Amino acid sequence: MTAIPTIDTQNLRLRSSEVRNFDTYSAFRQSARAEYVGRACTRAQAFDKLGWDTGVSCVTPGNTHSIVLAERMGATREADFTTIDGMQLHVFRHPAPEALT
Repeated sequence: MTAIPTIDTQNLRLRSSEVRNFDTYSAFRQSARAEYVGRACTRAQAFDKLGWDTGVSCVTPGNTHSIVLAERMGATREADFTTIDGMQLHVFRHPAPEALT
């Protein structure tokens, strides 16, 4: 098996991940910044590659973190929905691609 190289530059060291980095990595992946970037990329994929002209986020009422994120992305609460198994959801409609530019 080939070892993963370490690359050093003037400002950065790139190396393989290590167990000791997990807590920092996990915190970043759960951050609002990572979620925003992830959702923005997902929305761009839906609009640019799949040709969608809108999208929705379905969020459980107590999930304030996701509600704030949906609103930060420009989505507006459109309706409430109850799934077949009784789960309550808020439906947030995302703006059309042309409204994002």
